[in-house]
Amino acid sequence: MADIWDAIGLLGIEDVRADTATPQMSRRWAMGGLLAAGLTGAAIGTALWTQRPLTYSTPVGGQLTVALNDGSRVTLNTGSNLEVRFHGRKREIRLVSGEAYFEVAHRADRDPFYVTAGAARIRVTGTRFAVQLHPDQRIDIDLLEGHIRTGKRGDHAVEEAGVRSLSAGQALRLDKQGEVLAQIPAESLRVENWLNQRAYFHDTPLSDAVAEMNRYRTTPLVVDNATSARVRVNGVFDTHNSGDFVAAVQALYGIRLRERTPSA
Repeated sequence: MADIWDAIGLLGIEDVRADTATPQMSRRWAMGGLLAAGLTGAAIGTALWTQRPLTYSTPVGGQLTVALNDGSRVTLNTGSNLEVRFHGRKREIRLVSGEAYFEVAHRADRDPFYVTAGAARIRVTGTRFAVQLHPDQRIDIDLLEGHIRTGKRGDHAVEEAGVRSLSAGQALRLDKQGEVLAQIPAESLRVENWLNQRAYFHDTPLSDAVAEMNRYRTTPLVVDNATSARVRVNGVFDTHNSGDFVAAVQALYGIRLRERTPSA
């Protein structure tokens, strides 16, 4: 039976806006799988879990923290989708969309922890890092603690030459093919703030700041002209109260943001 829980990879879900997040495997289905395993042998149950990874998702504005059975933790940000596949020594995660923060437990009795996002594949032992998969399939990787190695999806030997290694405080920006666009300092303040439902902006173009706030809104905000879009903004804002952001932009920069109407 322990092998079945290893295959699931799940220990528990913590209450971080969990009411707005959606695990995609029902308790009824899970219990059915366990009963089937009891009737036909644990090996069948394990294979069943391996074929169908456990999936977690958050809606717009949602956030969810999941504790895995190896001691690792994953926090999903707004509008994100994640697949977890644990079996035996193997630990595989796929970020299907959105953004996730990982606290990976070092386990000598397990294989390295792998995260796939778009065209990128990340090899981890024990560390803290964030990955964002943009809608256009660009990938941001910010390493807050430890070491990771990154290669392209499908390259399971991420120890080979040409693979990038990152140390704490470093970040990579990759294109949709997994090629490196830039290696920069990690945006640790941005990551730490979104973990607390805040958006952090430092000398950020208004267009980028609006795009970030829109990730938490069902009705997007719009900047009306290119000149305003280039204005640099600073501040920390509650991602669930974008009215404060709109008011601050108007008060500090004299720029009025509007909501996009369905016909706009």
